Amino acid sequence: SHRFGAVAAGLGRLGWSGNLMTPQFGSAVFLATVLTSAEMESDPLIEEDPCDKCKLCTTVCPVEMVSNKQTMSVTIAGKEHSYGRKGHNARCIIGCAGYHGLAPNKKWSTWSPFRVDYPFSDNVADVIDLSRRVRSADPDRQGTRAFLTQRDKCFNPNETYTNTCGNCGLICWEKREDREENRRLLMDSG
Repeated sequence: SHRFGAVAAGLGRLGWSGNLMTPQFGSAVFLATVLTSAEMESDPLIEEDPCDKCKLCTTVCPVEMVSNKQTMSVTIAGKEHSYGRKGHNARCIIGCAGYHGLAPNKKWSTWSPFRVDYPFSDNVADVIDLSRRVRSADPDRQGTRAFLTQRDKCFNPNETYTNTCGNCGLICWEKREDREENRRLLMDSG
């Protein structure tokens, strides 16, 4: 996991969304990995948590990927890190890949041209099946594999990957007042 590795390297902490949150840029960062045999020392872990648990990230996800109440945790470099409990990744694929973008309150949307029946089933198998069906029906994916991930894009630069959401990371800047303004802009403009 890039985000867990980034926490271990001292770049930031996990925000409520589970994304890496840095003191300088919030969660509006993108990560990549370089493999090397060079010996390196990590920076010390960041002690002060840049996430104030405002949970605005939970309000901008059209598929309600992250719980605003339940938590999960992971131990990184001997320290426990808690963040909002996530739904199955198929939810995120449906939302962030652009197959559903209408907010649960139906007052704003992402740039997605697609809409699926919502709310999703609580049954994980049903959500995975929905994710497979919408991807295989996508006219832009016809003649290619219906399941394309950012990993595929990394290993094949000729592949096209369209990410239409990512709101949880994009609205979460360093300062809370900026997060609130980003949320307002998204909801008032969509």
